Amino acid sequence: MKKRILDTDTLSLWMRGDAVVTARVNTYLSDFDYLTMTIINEYEIRRGLEHRNATTKMAQFETLLEDNEVLDFSLDACKIAARVYAQLRQTGELLPDADILIAAIALANDCVLVTNNERHFTRIFGLTVENWKDKER
Repeated sequence: MKKRILDTDTLSLWMRGDAVVTARVNTYLSDFDYLTMTIINEYEIRRGLEHRNATTKMAQFETLLEDNEVLDFSLDACKIAARVYAQLRQTGELLPDADILIAAIALANDCVLVTNNERHFTRIFGLTVENWKDKER
């Protein structure tokens, strides 16, 4: 079973206690000892918590970071991101840079990306996407 990277929307749903996502996270944790996210997801969560001055949630998020894995943006991911950007731009389907960077980190680390934003991420060639909010899967 490939490692999964939780996208920002999935992390947010889980942190808010969404029942469907929480059940999927618990199932995943029966096979893996930790969750994985990217440094870009960390930034997106932090900026939202900082904006809302959510100190209690920030403390909970800090604990989450200590107990789980955060993948950095590597040179390999940089090269992949540039290629993905060029491909999307050529087809006129450009995505926000953060999404491209998250996808590139997933591709560089041979991970599946877990997101509720399938519309964006399924445009990226070679990226495997799962939606843990979808009850049908």
